[in-house]
Amino acid sequence: MGTERSAPRDNWSRGGLSAAIDRSTGRLGEGVQYPYDGSLEWHSTHPETGNAIAGQEIPGWEAVKEKMTALAGRFPQLPYVGWDIVVTDPGEFTVIEGNTCSGVRVFQVHRPLLDDPRVRRFYEHHDVI
Repeated sequence: MGTERSAPRDNWSRGGLSAAIDRSTGRLGEGVQYPYDGSLEWHSTHPETGNAIAGQEIPGWEAVKEKMTALAGRFPQLPYVGWDIVVTDPGEFTVIEGNTCSGVRVFQVHRPLLDDPRVRRFYEHHDVI
């Protein structure tokens, strides 16, 4: 999510916020900002707008998951891509870009990635770690 500091983009490393998504429900966790001063800043609401973050549900989450999985499956030669998308309508989205070397820091702040055996196997298989 963007902030005045990250404008005109929403980049986490430029002051935007990142929120984990519960993959089964599409609900967001708290937003977190990059630790410029050495500590992570967690927000249940957007620090500038006051809009709720934690607990919000991505509209049409099941359809977004299914369509994004199908889209990624059309590129088997690219097994490791960080897709940036924006939900435009419930269940619909636009792809902004695909990153061949996604920044794991933004994911790692929410939970240790290698604690998930599936992630560990994937990274090991593709020589990411």
